[in-house]
Amino acid sequence: MNKKQQAQVPVFLIVIIVALVAVIAFIFIVHKPFLEKKPKYEADHASAVSQISLYNDYLSRASEVSSSIVSMKAEYEERSMKLFVNADKTPDDIRTMVNKLDITLDTIAFNPGVEDSEGRTTVAGYPLYYSDVAITFKGTESLLLSTLDYLEVESDGSYYVNAITMSKDDETETETSGNTVPVKSGDPRFTFNINVRLYYFNTKVEVSLPESVESSEESAA
Repeated sequence: MNKKQQAQVPVFLIVIIVALVAVIAFIFIVHKPFLEKKPKYEADHASAVSQISLYNDYLSRASEVSSSIVSMKAEYEERSMKLFVNADKTPDDIRTMVNKLDITLDTIAFNPGVEDSEGRTTVAGYPLYYSDVAITFKGTESLLLSTLDYLEVESDGSYYVNAITMSKDDETETETSGNTVPVKSGDPRFTFNINVRLYYFNTKVEVSLPESVESSEESAA
């Protein structure tokens, strides 16, 4: 055996040394810094998972919320049409009052709707209109108060009492039963002239919606 052969280092030993150096380098360069930052990585991961879960929940509810908005809007419009008293529906509203209070009208007059001179409108741009109504009937002061209560409180119309005139009749009431408004024998009887003004927004005219309203309707759709 010569000296050259005696000085040769086994290959497997070189491999082991290289592997050991690589492991040590990995521990200090990669593994140790990772262990130090692991809590932060785990916290960031947990936060991201929670945020993704929240976004998924929002997305799953988006269609439900959109459907609810459409349904509520349709219900609102339907109820508004039933409750809204305008110039066309005033005769029916007065007829309902007359039947409820057992009033016998002597005269009645309706004026067509007129646009408000101040140019007031809704947010959507529908103009404010008004219509004057004049009625004449006979009865007691209790009947007058019940009539005003209906117009100002019970009716779905927005009425404003412009004027009331009353003159006492020579006749007095005779006691009756079954009336909505109690009547006693001997109650003084009057002739009442009532002029009221109905205010309403005219939704039959075409209007140009403001940009803010159009944007909100498009978002809701």
